[in-house]
Amino acid sequence: MVSLPGWLIFAAVFCCMAAGAKAEGHGRFLKFSYADKGDFIQITKYQADGVGALEIPSTISGKPVKAISGEAFKGCAGLTSVTIPSSVRFIGKNAFAGCAGLTSVTIPASVVDIEDPVLGMGKLTFDHFFHACENLTSVTISNGVKKIGDRAFFSYGQVPVGENISASVCGLLDSVTIPSSVTAIGSEAFSGCSGLTSVTIPSGVTSIGNYAFSGCTGLVSVVIPPSVTAIGEGAFSGCAGLKSVTISSGVTCIERAAFLGCSKLSSITIPSGVTRIGTSAFYGCSELASVTIPASVTSIGNSAFEGCRSLSKVTIEPGLTTIGAKAFCGCKVLTSVTIPASVSWIGEAAFSCSELKNVEFSGNAPKYFEAFPVNANSDVTIFKDPSADYSGPKSGFTVYCQSGATGFPTKWEGYPVQRR
Repeated sequence: MVSLPGWLIFAAVFCCMAAGAKAEGHGRFLKFSYADKGDFIQITKYQADGVGALEIPSTISGKPVKAISGEAFKGCAGLTSVTIPSSVRFIGKNAFAGCAGLTSVTIPASVVDIEDPVLGMGKLTFDHFFHACENLTSVTISNGVKKIGDRAFFSYGQVPVGENISASVCGLLDSVTIPSSVTAIGSEAFSGCSGLTSVTIPSGVTSIGNYAFSGCTGLVSVVIPPSVTAIGEGAFSGCAGLKSVTISSGVTCIERAAFLGCSKLSSITIPSGVTRIGTSAFYGCSELASVTIPASVTSIGNSAFEGCRSLSKVTIEPGLTTIGAKAFCGCKVLTSVTIPASVSWIGEAAFSCSELKNVEFSGNAPKYFEAFPVNANSDVTIFKDPSADYSGPKSGFTVYCQSGATGFPTKWEGYPVQRR
């Protein structure tokens, strides 16, 4: 057996550490654990209790600090502010999760995550940064960040912040600056930030993720720029205080439940580029008074405008082919509607509206179907709700059609049919 001298063993161990193993901080860096990645430092854990303000160093051992690992500062409830140096390029998921005392933070322009030093994902994003920062009121994101990641400021419900402790999350966030460099807002990015009263979506954003602003009950108005092509599922659902929405011409699809439960929304202009209005898109928008469906829209999803009890005027331009089940069900003050000749399918209980006086068909009688499964020309009713959740038209309701139109009986669901 060959015996190695002690100095050689020490040298070998030292080289292994320098190659990238985690190391404890020393001197003024004692509160940090970090990994030496060769040409930069990655902070992996904050060791101290984290009371008050914290300045993250820009260099350690002469090397730039470029990365902050996921959960590095998780649960540091005593931190009130954090200064992130411009050397930092990447911040991992949940890096500051549970920092209940954190009130404000500025993300430097350097944080673009060009290449994730740990995962090598090559994204331009930040995710889950401040999940469960219950006292965070202001966030400034410097120009350079490309994407607000999934659940970056997620604030729905209660989440554990320590043993047997729960706290609301980012619910006090009332101000956020989104720079022009951002091109995408991730799913649930600001979900449940009930204190958020206004947000400016920059013109470079192309996508708004699913439930991105859902539950932002303090949000009053929003302008969606022309660069956005799709409004994600549930993007603004539950924004009970939302009164005004401007949807620009670039949007082609309003996804499922996009504005569900926006009970203060009184008007909406659907631009001519939209081709589809998703299921429950405006469900329960109880103050919505009128809507025009442009000719570009080919389908209205199930329950799209269900429960819009103030909706008194619906204009449907020719081009629409499908009206989903319960699409306008429960629109209690809607008295009349004209169905263009382009419509070939109407879903079950689509117009179960108690004050409806007349419906005029511009073309031949459309086929009608159940929501599940599709069952053409069955005994399904479109003016009466078989579930009895809503009342159908009262006596005196009349169906009108053109003199040469085909497919219309003398009575429809017991209501008289008159030809023009």
